[in-house]
Amino acid sequence: MTRYAILADVHGRLDRLRAVLADARQRGATAFIDLGDVTSDPCYDLLRQVGAQAVFGNYEVSGWGDLSPENQTWVRGLPPLLTGETFLAAHAAPYFPDDLLTVDEAMDYLLDHDVKWSALFPRMDEEEDVRWLTYAELEERDKRLFFHGHTHIQAVWRVGPAGAMTSLQTCTVTIDARGRYIVGVGSIGQPQEGPEPRYAIYDQKSLTVELCKVG
Repeated sequence: MTRYAILADVHGRLDRLRAVLADARQRGATAFIDLGDVTSDPCYDLLRQVGAQAVFGNYEVSGWGDLSPENQTWVRGLPPLLTGETFLAAHAAPYFPDDLLTVDEAMDYLLDHDVKWSALFPRMDEEEDVRWLTYAELEERDKRLFFHGHTHIQAVWRVGPAGAMTSLQTCTVTIDARGRYIVGVGSIGQPQEGPEPRYAIYDQKSLTVELCKVG
């Protein structure tokens, strides 16, 4: 079973990305997922070298034209959402307009509908209705977890069988069959909780999520 290192919001910090990848390997990570807002060619190059799966974030929508031709091609092929056996993963939220599948379509949607960026990339930590819509998406797709970035903080919410949403104040979460979980993995390049880069590890065999920091 796969042990995923889930990364977000590198924001061009190659040194920090290297440190996180090394730390994740030491912790036994066997696969890498990036949740967007990478922002520099060297960082995209490294993620492609390690075979990372990825989704696009708001930077990829607005900034892909500044990248090398190779990374432009890679970014323009990224989806908005990854679906795993037990989880969903996206930059900000797991729901999108039905015809929005690429960075080009995301920009067209923003321009054609004259809406703010938050229409596609809401803040999970600030908007409770976004968390409930995310929970509904997990229910509909029968997935246990949703991983996101964008907020630059690490946070976990659980919805139990009674339908109450609870914020979990712990660095290690054991996923139980009766709950659904929303996990903010933190930021590598611009963490809001301290100077150390942060990410998460999800072990699909033990069904545990570790909120990690490096340094």
